[in-house]
Amino acid sequence: MNPKELSKGQKTALRILEAAARCVAKIGAEKTSITAIAQEAKLKRSLIAYHFPKKEDIFYQVMKHIMVQFGRSFLPSRPQPTANTKQEKQILLDLVSAYMDYFQTYPHYFHCYLHCFYLASVHEHYKKLNTRILKRIIIRLQIKIKALTESQGLIVPMHDIEDFANIIYSNLLGTIMSYYTVIQTRPYEEYKKHGINILFTEIDLFLERARTSQTTKTQR
Repeated sequence: MNPKELSKGQKTALRILEAAARCVAKIGAEKTSITAIAQEAKLKRSLIAYHFPKKEDIFYQVMKHIMVQFGRSFLPSRPQPTANTKQEKQILLDLVSAYMDYFQTYPHYFHCYLHCFYLASVHEHYKKLNTRILKRIIIRLQIKIKALTESQGLIVPMHDIEDFANIIYSNLLGTIMSYYTVIQTRPYEEYKKHGINILFTEIDLFLERARTSQTTKTQR
């Protein structure tokens, strides 16, 4: 929905969620209170409580908000019917690069996601939410990987494509975590370049294994 189309109440709720996300990034989900959010949003405490009566529900709503914003930023692109292997590889690399840039642009979203990742290990409803977020990313990666393999005439089992999508996601998450949690002696662009170079090699290895596997099956 276009922000201009939001009602006054919806705009206020959005402002509160953004403020809550920044609070979580600064002080953690456990310490994020109605008062802290009110101060961050520069709104009355009673207004925060009106929109979110239960303090324990705020972080859950924040994560749902982040998931929606993330999904809107990466709407499915139209397929390239005549795309070749080089183009498909670049499309996959561009997608991962865009994911990295998104989390670098919105660091408070990434820190919230890390909290959700932790809470998913101890709370069932956060586990379900975390799974939904992960599935959205993995499916998008799977589509690009499948297009890449098909451009080379390879028939790769979906479980192999899913496994590779998970590897890409793990490398992506690791690169962003290093940028935010390790003493930053290098600029972000160098971290991203390093991560993309590793992914480039991983893609070639994945394709080579798929090609070898298909050749072996054909020879039997």
